[in-house]
Amino acid sequence: PLLNLVDDINEKDNFGSSAITWTLQSNLDIPDELRFESIKTLVSLGADVSDIKNIVNNIDEDEQSDESSLISFVRSL
Repeated sequence: PLLNLVDDINEKDNFGSSAITWTLQSNLDIPDELRFESIKTLVSLGADVSDIKNIVNNIDEDEQSDESSLISFVRSL
């Protein structure tokens, strides 16, 4: 059903974000486990993880402690 919404799962919007980058960076109060599952689903549908890996690699050390489980998860992909 998700693939019916877009022609290309990796297509970027006007802000340069794809579905997977929006899932990672959304400021909505979404539990990490739900984010993990959403990212796993997008990856299984062919989403390119390089953008979110670049985002995670550019997070400075002060911010990493707040988001360590999410960062570890993305790095494991």
